[in-house]
Amino acid sequence: MYLVSQVVRLEGLNLTISLKSGEETHTENSHKYSVEEIQFLANKAGLELKQQWFDRKRQFSLNQLHPPRV
Repeated sequence: MYLVSQVVRLEGLNLTISLKSGEETHTENSHKYSVEEIQFLANKAGLELKQQWFDRKRQFSLNQLHPPRV
């Protein structure tokens, strides 16, 4: 997905971003992973998969990740 904008002000960062007319901003990457791949990627990043929620057809998931306890 791409959005075309002009001036964006991020007050919390004290930052203004100016985009030229017609300039595009890449806003999203969408990836599809199996349950096993999500677990693998979490482990590889040093995170623990605490909980997963799925839609009725198990096509979408929300994944709760945490750093490991020391």
